[in-house]
Amino acid sequence: PVSGTNLTESATWTAGTVDNVFANASGADASNNATETQEDGFEVVSAALTITKSQAVISDPFASGLAVPGARIEYSITIDNSAGAVAAAGISISDLIDPDVTFVTDAYNGGASNISFDGGASFCLADAGDANADGCTFDGTTLTIAGSEMPPTPLTPISVAAGATVVVTFVVEVPAT
Repeated sequence: PVSGTNLTESATWTAGTVDNVFANASGADASNNATETQEDGFEVVSAALTITKSQAVISDPFASGLAVPGARIEYSITIDNSAGAVAAAGISISDLIDPDVTFVTDAYNGGASNISFDGGASFCLADAGDANADGCTFDGTTLTIAGSEMPPTPLTPISVAAGATVVVTFVVEVPAT
Protein backbone atom coordinates (compact mmCIF):
# COMPACT_ATOMS: atom_id res chain seq x y z
CA PRO A 1 0.00 0.00 0.00
CA VAL A 2 1.00 3.57 -0.62
CA SER A 3 0.86 5.88 2.38
CA GLY A 4 -0.43 9.39 2.01
CA THR A 5 -2.41 12.08 3.70
CA ASN A 6 -6.12 12.42 4.06
CA LEU A 7 -7.71 15.22 2.12
CA THR A 8 -9.85 17.43 4.30
CA GLU A 9 -12.35 19.92 2.93
CA SER A 10 -12.48 23.29 4.63
CA ALA A 11 -15.72 24.51 6.22
CA THR A 12 -14.69 28.12 5.75
CA TRP A 13 -16.09 29.80 2.66
CA THR A 14 -15.55 33.25 1.31
CA ALA A 15 -18.35 34.89 -0.65
CA GLY A 16 -17.61 35.30 -4.36
CA THR A 17 -14.74 32.81 -4.47
CA VAL A 18 -14.48 29.28 -5.83
CA ASP A 19 -14.02 26.53 -3.25
CA ASN A 20 -12.53 23.22 -4.39
CA VAL A 21 -14.38 20.04 -3.53
CA PHE A 22 -12.68 16.65 -3.47
CA ALA A 23 -14.32 13.41 -4.64
CA ASN A 24 -13.54 9.98 -6.02
CA ALA A 25 -13.79 9.57 -9.76
CA SER A 26 -16.12 6.98 -11.17
CA GLY A 27 -14.93 4.20 -13.44
CA ALA A 28 -11.79 2.09 -13.67
CA ASP A 29 -8.39 2.92 -12.18
CA ALA A 30 -6.52 3.42 -15.46
CA SER A 31 -3.02 3.45 -13.93
CA ASN A 32 -3.77 0.54 -11.56
CA ASN A 33 -2.26 2.37 -8.59
CA ALA A 34 -5.36 2.35 -6.36
CA THR A 35 -5.54 6.12 -6.52
CA GLU A 36 -8.48 7.96 -7.96
CA THR A 37 -9.22 11.62 -7.51
CA GLN A 38 -11.59 14.11 -8.98
CA GLU A 39 -11.82 17.81 -8.33
CA ASP A 40 -14.74 20.15 -8.83
CA GLY A 41 -15.59 23.60 -7.58
CA PHE A 42 -18.47 25.81 -6.61
CA GLU A 43 -18.84 29.50 -5.94
CA VAL A 44 -20.19 30.51 -2.55
CA VAL A 45 -22.55 33.46 -2.64
CA SER A 46 -23.61 34.73 0.76
CA ALA A 47 -24.61 37.69 2.83
CA ALA A 48 -21.83 39.42 4.76
CA LEU A 49 -23.38 41.02 7.84
CA THR A 50 -21.77 43.51 10.15
CA ILE A 51 -23.86 44.44 13.18
CA THR A 52 -23.02 47.46 15.33
CA LYS A 53 -24.73 49.11 18.27
CA SER A 54 -24.40 52.78 19.13
CA GLN A 55 -26.12 55.15 21.51
CA ALA A 56 -26.87 58.84 21.88
CA VAL A 57 -28.40 60.84 24.72
CA ILE A 58 -31.48 62.40 23.10
CA SER A 59 -32.72 64.34 26.14
CA ASP A 60 -31.74 65.03 29.73
CA PRO A 61 -33.02 67.38 32.44
CA PHE A 62 -29.99 69.68 32.19
CA ALA A 63 -29.46 69.70 28.40
CA SER A 64 -25.94 68.44 29.08
CA GLY A 65 -25.92 65.53 26.65
CA LEU A 66 -24.94 63.24 29.52
CA ALA A 67 -26.62 60.05 30.72
CA VAL A 68 -27.72 61.54 34.05
CA PRO A 69 -30.84 60.52 36.00
CA GLY A 70 -33.87 61.42 33.90
CA ALA A 71 -31.96 61.25 30.60
CA ARG A 72 -33.28 59.32 27.61
CA ILE A 73 -30.80 57.35 25.53
CA GLU A 74 -31.56 56.11 22.03
CA TYR A 75 -29.80 52.92 20.97
CA SER A 76 -29.33 52.10 17.28
CA ILE A 77 -28.55 48.60 16.07
CA THR A 78 -27.27 48.75 12.50
CA ILE A 79 -27.35 45.60 10.37
CA ASP A 80 -25.05 46.23 7.40
CA ASN A 81 -24.98 43.92 4.37
CA SER A 82 -23.14 46.33 2.06
CA ALA A 83 -20.44 43.72 1.35
CA GLY A 84 -22.94 40.89 0.89
CA ALA A 85 -23.62 39.28 -2.46
CA VAL A 86 -27.19 38.27 -1.55
CA ALA A 87 -29.91 39.32 0.88
CA ALA A 88 -29.88 38.12 4.47
CA ALA A 89 -33.33 37.01 5.62
CA GLY A 90 -34.94 35.79 8.81
CA ILE A 91 -32.68 37.87 11.06
CA SER A 92 -33.46 37.97 14.77
CA ILE A 93 -31.89 40.45 17.20
CA SER A 94 -31.74 39.97 20.97
CA ASP A 95 -30.28 42.68 23.18
CA LEU A 96 -29.84 42.51 26.93
CA ILE A 97 -31.08 45.79 28.42
CA ASP A 98 -28.99 47.10 31.33
CA PRO A 99 -30.91 46.67 34.60
CA ASP A 100 -29.96 50.23 35.61
CA VAL A 101 -32.19 51.76 32.89
CA THR A 102 -35.88 51.54 32.04
CA PHE A 103 -37.12 50.52 28.59
CA VAL A 104 -39.30 53.34 27.16
CA THR A 105 -42.55 51.95 25.79
CA ASP A 106 -43.97 54.93 23.87
CA ALA A 107 -41.00 56.38 22.01
CA TYR A 108 -42.17 56.18 18.37
CA ASN A 109 -45.24 56.56 16.13
CA GLY A 110 -47.00 58.93 18.51
CA GLY A 111 -46.66 56.49 21.39
CA ALA A 112 -47.93 53.46 19.44
CA SER A 113 -44.49 51.86 19.18
CA ASN A 114 -41.47 51.35 21.35
CA ILE A 115 -39.12 50.37 18.51
CA SER A 116 -38.32 52.16 15.26
CA PHE A 117 -37.45 49.85 12.41
CA ASP A 118 -36.46 51.24 9.02
CA GLY A 119 -36.73 47.80 7.40
CA GLY A 120 -40.42 48.02 6.55
CA ALA A 121 -42.30 47.66 9.82
CA SER A 122 -44.86 50.35 10.52
CA PHE A 123 -44.62 49.64 14.22
CA CYS A 124 -43.25 47.13 16.65
CA LEU A 125 -44.61 46.87 20.18
CA ALA A 126 -42.17 44.88 22.31
CA ASP A 127 -44.41 43.21 24.87
CA ALA A 128 -43.88 40.24 27.16
CA GLY A 129 -44.76 36.99 25.38
CA ASP A 130 -45.46 38.81 22.08
CA ALA A 131 -49.21 38.91 22.76
CA ASN A 132 -49.84 40.88 19.55
CA ALA A 133 -47.71 38.54 17.38
CA ASP A 134 -45.64 41.32 15.81
CA GLY A 135 -42.33 39.54 16.41
CA CYS A 136 -41.09 41.96 19.08
CA THR A 137 -40.79 41.02 22.75
CA PHE A 138 -39.39 42.51 25.93
CA ASP A 139 -39.36 40.26 28.98
CA GLY A 140 -38.03 42.86 31.40
CA THR A 141 -34.37 42.17 30.66
CA THR A 142 -34.04 41.18 26.98
CA LEU A 143 -35.40 42.92 23.90
CA THR A 144 -35.93 40.55 20.95
CA ILE A 145 -36.90 41.62 17.44
CA ALA A 146 -37.49 38.63 15.20
CA GLY A 147 -40.39 39.47 12.93
CA SER A 148 -43.47 37.44 12.23
CA GLU A 149 -45.86 36.87 9.39
CA MET A 150 -48.78 36.16 11.69
CA PRO A 151 -51.89 38.35 11.94
CA PRO A 152 -53.26 40.57 13.40
CA THR A 153 -50.24 42.88 13.04
CA PRO A 154 -47.82 41.25 10.62
CA LEU A 155 -44.20 42.32 10.65
CA THR A 156 -42.07 41.01 7.86
CA PRO A 157 -39.08 39.14 9.29
CA ILE A 158 -35.96 41.28 9.32
CA SER A 159 -34.29 41.08 5.93
CA VAL A 160 -31.36 43.11 4.60
CA ALA A 161 -30.88 43.28 0.84
CA ALA A 162 -27.45 42.90 -0.72
CA GLY A 163 -25.68 46.25 -0.49
CA ALA A 164 -28.19 47.61 2.05
CA THR A 165 -28.36 48.58 5.70
CA VAL A 166 -31.24 48.32 8.21
CA VAL A 167 -31.35 50.26 11.48
CA VAL A 168 -33.40 49.30 14.54
CA THR A 169 -33.70 51.94 17.29
CA PHE A 170 -35.16 51.95 20.79
CA VAL A 171 -35.05 54.25 23.80
CA VAL A 172 -34.20 53.71 27.47
CA GLU A 173 -34.38 56.13 30.37
CA VAL A 174 -32.02 56.52 33.30
CA PRO A 175 -34.33 56.44 36.36
CA ALA A 176 -34.45 59.61 38.44
CA THR A 177 -33.88 57.65 41.64
